[in-house]
Amino acid sequence: MTTYAFILGRKHLLSIAELCAVLPKDSHIIDVRKEALIATFPNPLSRPQDSLDRLGGTLKIAEVFAELPSKAEAANNISPLTIDAVITAVSSYLLDKFKDRETKLSYGLSVYSFAGGHEQLIKKTLMGVKKELKSAGLKTRFINNNFHNLENAAIKGEKLLEDGAEIVAIQGTHKTYLADTKALQDFENYSHRDYERPERDTKLGMLPPKLAQIMINLSGLTQLDAAVDPQKSIYDPFAGIGTIPTEALLLGYSVVASDISPEIIKKTEKNIEWMKTQTGLKHPSGSSGT
Repeated sequence: MTTYAFILGRKHLLSIAELCAVLPKDSHIIDVRKEALIATFPNPLSRPQDSLDRLGGTLKIAEVFAELPSKAEAANNISPLTIDAVITAVSSYLLDKFKDRETKLSYGLSVYSFAGGHEQLIKKTLMGVKKELKSAGLKTRFINNNFHNLENAAIKGEKLLEDGAEIVAIQGTHKTYLADTKALQDFENYSHRDYERPERDTKLGMLPPKLAQIMINLSGLTQLDAAVDPQKSIYDPFAGIGTIPTEALLLGYSVVASDISPEIIKKTEKNIEWMKTQTGLKHPSGSSGT
């Protein structure tokens, strides 16, 4: 059994609804907070980044390596006793993961669903972990700027997922979950698909690709970590500039799109063709004007 933490986007209720629609039937949601959803799977995700790329409402996927009894105080802040337990668990995990490391290790910490300011919690944990790792002979540096949660851009820039680690701590309903980030939302790709496409029209509306993904996933046709059935189609009767058809094609569906305006259909087709040249898409698509 493998447990994952899904770090939710700003519209957390949409993010939760999307996950409920796509999680496989043999998975089990064991905790839900405003910033994270925790679920168990009978088998590990085969490609966590591919799974995340199909979720418009999730910022990160992290694999849980420790669950600590919650000793939250009345204000729901983490108690000193629990901080010591977090330091011990994180240090042990990093020492085991990088036991053969000879070069300096870069790592960071982000915390979710804890009440109050996160800075002191992050600072105490990072300083404690650094001390434990140093005493074990491991050279390290943490990258948290001013002891704030890590931005995805910083995680990517420091290559933590490839050559380091980002640890996330989540205050659950009855436990504190510690997890190792395995996948990050590809913010650059979403931005490229949104702002670089040849046809954009503020009068028609500017549906973001992430929201289009969520809408498609809410249909119930997508299953996380499973191939899309190419026989299933997505129909968008109000194509606009083609955000939903484009995202459906990227997810692997066949697509039919229509609109009352032939000019709008041309914009949809132009954006779809542009996306195909950008990604090498070869999925069939149909379009018609009515």
